[in-house]
Amino acid sequence: LYNRKFEAAEQNHRRRAGGGTIRGRDFRVLYEKNRSCFYCSSGGNLEFDHYIPLSAGGENSIDNVVMCCKSCNNRKGQRHPIEFLAEGAK
Repeated sequence: LYNRKFEAAEQNHRRRAGGGTIRGRDFRVLYEKNRSCFYCSSGGNLEFDHYIPLSAGGENSIDNVVMCCKSCNNRKGQRHPIEFLAEGAK
């Protein structure tokens, strides 16, 4: 079950980005290092998010992925993180 979560994240990111170099093990390492939201520091309901959205020219690489809570991810949407943080993450 644990590994399936990261494999599903890999497949989702590949589908959305039309490919990319992120692997399930990369998501696992990111998750192990960062168990709180990048934007608001909460620890629950975490997801993977492209820091710079793909639609804004962000790359589909692990260097452009952060952990964030579902609430922040939904509110950030396709905005640049600086714009989102200027409004206050929470």
